[in-house]
Amino acid sequence: MDVLAPFVELSGEECENLLRSNGDLTIIDVRSWDEYASSRIPGARHIDILKPYALDIFGKLNPQNPYLIYCSIGVRSKSTLMMLQEEGFHKVYHLTNGLTDYSGTLDYSRIHHHD
Repeated sequence: MDVLAPFVELSGEECENLLRSNGDLTIIDVRSWDEYASSRIPGARHIDILKPYALDIFGKLNPQNPYLIYCSIGVRSKSTLMMLQEEGFHKVYHLTNGLTDYSGTLDYSRIHHHD
């Protein structure tokens, strides 16, 4: 039995298929602002998991909704996944090896910090 059930580990290809088929999915990039600003999965929301306010932001999300969590290589997003499990989230997909395993469309448009 998967310890993180109902959390689903995805390869890059599985992630691409999920993004094509699930319009209700909220995509969350947990990398640093600079990483997010340089490239991201289109439509991804940014929550830097290493910032102290990240838990507050996640706490405002609906745990019943489906989410896709990713980072660069899967380490930060795996930590996020474990935290979301403890917070009672019900359906979270995890890009297991991060963007290094993702060959789908990325948004490379440069964005400026919103602060």
